[in-house]
Amino acid sequence: MAAEQVALGNPLPFQDINELVESISQISADPDLLEVINSVPTIDYDDDPRLLQREGAEAVMDLVNEFETGGISQDKELIALVLVRLHDLQVRDFALGSICNENIDLYWNLWRWLLRIAPAGYIAPIATLFAATSYEKGEGALAQRALDRAVSDDVDYPLAKLLRQVFNAGWPPETFATMRADLHPKICDALFSE
Repeated sequence: MAAEQVALGNPLPFQDINELVESISQISADPDLLEVINSVPTIDYDDDPRLLQREGAEAVMDLVNEFETGGISQDKELIALVLVRLHDLQVRDFALGSICNENIDLYWNLWRWLLRIAPAGYIAPIATLFAATSYEKGEGALAQRALDRAVSDDVDYPLAKLLRQVFNAGWPPETFATMRADLHPKICDALFSE
């Protein structure tokens, strides 16, 4: 039975909390990735940020497409661009809004993979994306541990605090789909309208 479930893409449950935490811990630091990250310019909000925000949203979709094709990405420039641009709220919220019932497993795997390779200073946005996706999939314990990773990276990260309140209040997971349906078109309009 266990082999059949794994073959269907359903992971085995974790034996204990340590195994659960280990499943989203950083696998190893990649100095080459950090070097590329440091070469990506941050968004200057004194100028119109939309071009760089749009670049970030497009990079997220490019990474999703690459991940869907190969289950991994070797493109350090693309990974770095996504990690840097996810610090922008519009880009992060675009990424969150891109999830739907048909692709939630793809995004869950992508966010988990990015969470495991993201260097310090770039973990909080990915961890909150993974937490929200995990919660929506019914993985509440994993969602809480992902928020722990977000807070350990940035103790004041607002979305981590908000999601902790939402999770602890026991909001129904399907609430996220409802919010996405309302907010994602507005975010897309802000990013892609001329």
